[in-house]
Amino acid sequence: MTAQIVSVSESRNSRIDGPHFMIYSPATLFAGTTTLRYSHPAYACYSETNMWVQLTNPFENTVLSALVASVPIVALCVILLSRKMAGWKASLVTLGLALLVAMFAFTMPPHLALLSTAYGALQGLFPIGWIVLNAVLLYNISVRTGSFAIVRDTIESITVDRRLQALLIAFCFGAFLEGSAGFGAPVAITAGMLVGLGFNALYAAGICLIANTAPVAFGGIGIAVITAGTVTGIDPNLISRMVGHQLPFIAAIIPLWLTVIIAGWKGAREIWPALVVAGGSYALTMFATASFVGPMLPDILSAVVSISAMVILLKFWQPKTVWRFPKERTETAIAHTKTHHHSTSTIVRAWTPFVLLVIFVGNWGSTGIKALLDHTSVKIPSAHSIMPY
Repeated sequence: MTAQIVSVSESRNSRIDGPHFMIYSPATLFAGTTTLRYSHPAYACYSETNMWVQLTNPFENTVLSALVASVPIVALCVILLSRKMAGWKASLVTLGLALLVAMFAFTMPPHLALLSTAYGALQGLFPIGWIVLNAVLLYNISVRTGSFAIVRDTIESITVDRRLQALLIAFCFGAFLEGSAGFGAPVAITAGMLVGLGFNALYAAGICLIANTAPVAFGGIGIAVITAGTVTGIDPNLISRMVGHQLPFIAAIIPLWLTVIIAGWKGAREIWPALVVAGGSYALTMFATASFVGPMLPDILSAVVSISAMVILLKFWQPKTVWRFPKERTETAIAHTKTHHHSTSTIVRAWTPFVLLVIFVGNWGSTGIKALLDHTSVKIPSAHSIMPY
């Protein structure tokens, strides 16, 4: 087997700086057994290694290397936007392109590339796929049994003021759906509820997208933060605390932002107690939950506290004027809102699955439950165990 000698001076593709030379053959390169010998005296202890060293700039040109690395992402966007291929097929095509780029452009050994693929697929299945499956299942069951309609009616029947309806449904209840289901469910469901109340469809969708600004950072059952922790190797609870110390400031002003968009500054001033209660209760609960509980419950608990606080407030306070859209009759809105009547037991039964979700997820995030579940964990070796970084 013929070895090739490549002289490298002040390499930019390695974490090790300084002049050195590399001895390798194409066969050993793709087998992941490249031998490195460094002439720099400071790195004498690194005379040999069997680990593949990742190249971050294989073409010695940052722009070109970045363009090649972005090929799979660009291809995925183009395929999805063309709407000529199903999502799962587009994902497989993107995976194939990513493997080709990794192996031939960045010289990643094939067995490491395949092992990384398997690791990513398992990470997508557990916990991401598992959380999504059960969250969607719970929602679908509640819809089929009629429980979700009762949950929706209880929120819709609290007030006939369009500003307050937007706060309760788009902001508070949308955050609850983001925490319990995530992905596209919160915007789709809350926008549909607002349309059912008389909001313009496009207008309702825009409001719900803005209202989703704060809770989307955690995602369904905290999946966004959990995934970030898994990928980076950082404790998800630490990321949760970091998010929880920054995001509440944004969450506190979202109700004001929504109301100004809907009714202007004058309309916002008329319901300032509701804005303070909705934004303040949500922000404080998010801060406490993200800091001391973990990433899985901030959205759900913040939404529950915010909805409860709004209900209590509206029992004792109502705006002097009922705001509605131009040319909309107040009588029609009131008649539509008061057509739903449910007994206390029916309302409790409808909310019970979501209450149980909060309880189980809260236990799932506790240290004792985690330790118990870890006894049945199956350890699968990852590419990180045979790669330096």
